Amino acid sequence: MNLQLDLQIHTKILNNYIPIKKFFVKWISYIFRKKKNIFITIQIVKKSKIKKLNFLYRKIYKPTNILSFSYKNIIHYNYNYIGDLVICHEIVNREACKKKISLESYWASISIHGALHLLGYRHDNNSEFKKMRDIENKSLSKLGYIDFYL
Repeated sequence: MNLQLDLQIHTKILNNYIPIKKFFVKWISYIFRKKKNIFITIQIVKKSKIKKLNFLYRKIYKPTNILSFSYKNIIHYNYNYIGDLVICHEIVNREACKKKISLESYWASISIHGALHLLGYRHDNNSEFKKMRDIENKSLSKLGYIDFYL
């Protein structure tokens, strides 16, 4: 497994936690461990930006914690460009605090969730939701994080 990850921060942090690149690489690498030469971009944005993107691509006029944009058959410097994850740090950090989950654990969960979407997983019904959540929980456990859905 060889992962290239481009981390782009498009917002001022201002006392807000954002994981460093090595954490994203650890989490995303685990999900794509059976794939070769993967390239992903992660963009960290503010609430107003993710709200605009959510409306533009999903017709939902409210902010969200993460959006996944998958791409197929794009080669970028001998890597398979899988897609982009756009994460709103304000929402992720607020949700973690509200749920009383460590910031690192929650960022890991959100990143894994987005990566699974890039692999084609969905949660449009209860069966898909359970399957995706089970993979998330197993991944978090293997990476040393506690299953906070219990």
